[in-house]
Order: sequence, then structure tokens, then C-alpha cells
Amino acid sequence: MKSFGLKLSQLMKKNNMTDEQLAELLSVSRTTVLRWRNGERSPKMSKISQIAKILNVSATYFIDENESYCPEDHAITKRNIPIYGTIAAGKPIEAIENVIGDIQVPDIILDKYGFEKLLALRINGDSMNRIVHDGHIAVLERTTNINNGDIAAVLINGYDATLKRIYKTNNRIILEPDSFNPSIHPLMFDCTDIENCPEIKVVGKYIWSCAPIQ
Repeated sequence: MKSFGLKLSQLMKKNNMTDEQLAELLSVSRTTVLRWRNGERSPKMSKISQIAKILNVSATYFIDENESYCPEDHAITKRNIPIYGTIAAGKPIEAIENVIGDIQVPDIILDKYGFEKLLALRINGDSMNRIVHDGHIAVLERTTNINNGDIAAVLINGYDATLKRIYKTNNRIILEPDSFNPSIHPLMFDCTDIENCPEIKVVGKYIWSCAPIQ
């Protein structure tokens, strides 16, 4: 499959999906996805079928040179989860009333995380625009279990949620932007445990994003 890597890269770019996101959904390593995209390895057919579902094309698109995008004909079953415009501090997720709409989520995400564990947040700003663009919708897993390098939505000092990469050192929590804007800098907090840091409250872990249909 000479062109598999190129097609995969194009579809991932179109869907604003990173190597680590796809790897998480497929339960493979980020290096494996990178090798697929670079043409160093080819996935098994079972994985190609899963990739096709995630990226909303037919599996034959990756095999037949004449196959084109066909999201309508090969659309997968989806369910809707709520989109929050902002998330206020001091309130549990269940008590928030500012739902601005809903979003269709692929079954593979629902199967992996469960409907009750998902929510979506409209992104404001460009601090993570290498990953999620301003105005796009980020889907989150409701969890406070965050590892180094994970992207998470967090409340900072009682303000609305912001999306950042989380890094933990021996004496600091660092919220790192992933942006093309050089004027945006990391935020640092003198905490050793993110779950017990008074200035930070984790809302959820970033899973997937998409552009809203206008």
C-alpha cells in the first residue's frame, strides 16, 4: 500500500487529528501511527477498517486508487453529547446549564470511553491551535487522571476552562500551550499534585476535535 501513508496523513490533517489521538483510539503506540504515515509499515486490514471508521471513509479508500471520500455513503452511527460554551468554576459538570448545542461522536469513541464519560467544549482562543483551532469543538473524557504531556481542559483560578498540555515536575505544574502564536507562554503553578492544587481544577482529558458545521 504505497499511498496508504499519504492518504492517512491527509485524512488526519483534514480531521485535525494528531498521531497521539489516533494511537489512543486504536490502542497502539504513537510511533506505530508515525511509521504508518511515513510508509515504514502497513497496518493489518482489521486496523485499516478501524481507521476508516474513525476518519469517516470506506476501508477501500486506502486500497483502491480510484476511491474518493465518501462520508455520506459510509457514515457510521453516532450519538450526540452536549457542548458547553464555558465551564464555570465551583460547579459540578452535571449542574452546568450553559449548553450551547450538541455534537455527533463516532461509535468507536463512545465504545472506548462510554457516553456518560464524555462532554464537549467550544474552544476560544489560539493557545492550542496546532491541535485545535479557535471555534472548534473539543471532546473530553471526564477524568482527573492526567499524565505528563496529556492535553486537558482545566479551570485556572476560578476562570473558564482552558485547554493546555499538562506537565508535572518535582515542584511545579506547567500548563503548556501548543500554538503557532509565539506570544503565548506556559503557565506555571507551585504545586506537586494536580488533583490537590488549589489554583487548578481538571475538567477532562482531550480526546478528539472537529470543526463545527456552519
